[in-house]
Amino acid sequence: MTKRHCKGAYVRIELPDEREELVSNFFELLREASEYAILRAHSIWKMSTKSTTGRTIYIEISDETFREDQERFREIAENNTGLFHLLMAMFFTKIHQEMKPRASVHKTRSRNSYLIAGMAQREFAHTCLFLKESDAAKIPDICTTAFGISGETWRTAFAGGRSVARVIHAFKYLGAETFFPIAYIDIQGRIDLLVRFPAKGLGLCIQIKTANSLKSVQYRFVPEVPFHQKEELTRDDQYFLIGITEFRNQNTGTWLPLEIQIGNMAYTEKYIDPPDSIKQGFEQMFQVLCFIHDPQSS
Repeated sequence: MTKRHCKGAYVRIELPDEREELVSNFFELLREASEYAILRAHSIWKMSTKSTTGRTIYIEISDETFREDQERFREIAENNTGLFHLLMAMFFTKIHQEMKPRASVHKTRSRNSYLIAGMAQREFAHTCLFLKESDAAKIPDICTTAFGISGETWRTAFAGGRSVARVIHAFKYLGAETFFPIAYIDIQGRIDLLVRFPAKGLGLCIQIKTANSLKSVQYRFVPEVPFHQKEELTRDDQYFLIGITEFRNQNTGTWLPLEIQIGNMAYTEKYIDPPDSIKQGFEQMFQVLCFIHDPQSS
């Protein structure tokens, strides 16, 4: 198998030259996205085929499953990329809500439900990257009960994507390349974000968590222990390292497993762009990363 430099199943993240504003009728467009999502949820739920013995086999969804839906919402949003991603975030959040109560009865359907939740987080992150900060700040307060989505569900889903967007901007400040993994890698491998420093030959596979009371950033290198010691790790770390191993087998270069907790309390003046405390935290983290990667260079 030919290894690659973070290509193929990973999407490069480019920041816009200018951020966009929400249109005046965005609430009605969100309502339409929610109503359409109910129809798609039922069609996805029924996606299946028959085995040679006549047994029903439920189909695993992927990013490709929603290509036509993306085109639909691109046309609705016209040239407003931030609005497009917000509509997609609503679409996936509503589908996940429709599927979740019944998903646990079948492994494939449960997997599909988790995958869609990951897609929603990615769309929320994109939304925060493309909308003006003042408009992005309005999103968690949208009255989603009008769409049959509780405020808590909406805010929780949004917070995860917002944290990813904040980490992306902080790494862009350091000159890094950033990539979204496809949804399968996100869910199966527990990898939220891929970051690469080409000049250093260093890459990071990152899990991102929100710490509401934290005023800066905290990070942890996930320990890579011998197989016979893996039971000493948390289950989450075990799954993360399995995902890292699979990723390394398919990609060239050095890739380190990193967990980041980004503090919500740091963003009192800015909403997505890194404030000074976050910049300082990431600069310190970068120095540690460089030392671990190449102790002779420090």
